[in-house]
Amino acid sequence: MQRFPVGASFSASPWAYNGCVFCLAEDGRTFVVSAGPEFKVERVNDLDDLCLATPAISRGNLLIRTASKLYCIAKSPK
Repeated sequence: MQRFPVGASFSASPWAYNGCVFCLAEDGRTFVVSAGPEFKVERVNDLDDLCLATPAISRGNLLIRTASKLYCIAKSPK
């Protein structure tokens, strides 16, 4: 049975997009989990900074605040 790594702590609420659930851990790792009946971590993205706030979604942009930065993740224009 797959799980999150031992010691992973979560303060932020998860969010869903395009068939995946995103779980942002306090240490800055975002676990991308397949939405479905079986738990499967598809990939992990690491910001390498303290993250306590729930990301915000505005006008198609994902805003993530860490202890030292504010990230805006958006689709590139076509």
